[in-house]
Amino acid sequence: MANRKNPRAALVARQATDLAVAAPQVVAHRLTRMAMAGANPSARDRREFTRMVSEKQTAFQQSWAAMGMQSIFARFPVQFRVRRPSWFGWGPVRERTQQMALCVREYFPDNFRASYRQKARWVLGIGLQSWESLGWRGSLATKYLLARDRKGIITSFVSIIAYIIFLQLLLFWLLKMTGVWTMQFPSVFQAGTWQMNVALLTTAALATRVVQRFYFVNRLYGWEHALMSIPRMVVGNMINFMATARAWKVFLAYLLFGKRMVWDKTMHDFPDAAQLVQTRKQLGELLTTWQAVEPERLQQALRQVSLAHLADKLDVNQDWSRILSIGEQQRLAFARVLFNRPAIVFLDESTSAMDEGLEHALYTLLREQMRSTMLVSVGHRSTLAGFHTHALAVDGNGGWTLSEGSAPQSAPRA
Repeated sequence: MANRKNPRAALVARQATDLAVAAPQVVAHRLTRMAMAGANPSARDRREFTRMVSEKQTAFQQSWAAMGMQSIFARFPVQFRVRRPSWFGWGPVRERTQQMALCVREYFPDNFRASYRQKARWVLGIGLQSWESLGWRGSLATKYLLARDRKGIITSFVSIIAYIIFLQLLLFWLLKMTGVWTMQFPSVFQAGTWQMNVALLTTAALATRVVQRFYFVNRLYGWEHALMSIPRMVVGNMINFMATARAWKVFLAYLLFGKRMVWDKTMHDFPDAAQLVQTRKQLGELLTTWQAVEPERLQQALRQVSLAHLADKLDVNQDWSRILSIGEQQRLAFARVLFNRPAIVFLDESTSAMDEGLEHALYTLLREQMRSTMLVSVGHRSTLAGFHTHALAVDGNGGWTLSEGSAPQSAPRA
């Protein structure tokens, strides 16, 4: 996407930057006022929030028009580590790092019957029912896409016929090699004939497909799975054949006998609690495995809040809410803040289980490491005032007073 030199776009970009800096303080101030007002905010507060929404919508529309684009696509490349035993599970564990766009993976059935029944749903819905309801309407490009979706209802049978012919030729070749069969008919695949040219083209296409599968599977899973992907093409074609045959059976019963079309249900095998404990991963473990975050930063944040003994346990799956004390859990929350570095931090009794010395150390750490972050703290200790520029006191009867805090005014408003 080419960049356009547009003075209006530059102006809107500068305004958006200024708004991004000022917005957190404005929103937090207004949210505090609305929270203090309870369920019946004043007319002034309602007008301010209405105006804020309107201004945000207007700014978004102006920015969109200034950039001169109709759509935007975000692509997030990430890295992740893959660890698997080599030599089909008998060799040592190998680790490799992959880099690709962020994506999701799905689980598929692990037995033949469930596989072709699930595939039959796709064939019946996209291949046959869409043909009946939509036909071939649309442009030439649309017709091409429809043909790609629907060709499987025919080619799945062609593949099996080709396998049968291949096995027949292989059988006759073996009989000829052993001397059991001596009669030979002339082949239709003579050099220079169209049959031979078609056979050569299809063989080249098959070889290209095999190379593609081997290359991409090897990149993700290693050469063992890449090697197994070649015979798995035959298994996939068998699944496609059975799925297409089942879809045609359901569809013809509907056309000839008026029987209602019913899709096969997908088989679900839900893991028990023991299996979940073995396979479930914590978000931090996944992020470090994908290398979306650096383990060193996580360990540094833990050390800064005096939790260095947890730095080497990031991949340990435990019930940490029972293992860690309340004070350690509160320090862990400070580590999360130091790692994520948000623009606004809301701290609700976040140091209630700490002594005042540790509280002072952690708040000082936040102020030194995150100077541009606004802190909003809820607490009962007077020592918190030293880290905030303003103090909001609530009397419990709907009244409140706003006073100056002990922190220097040059610090972020909090």
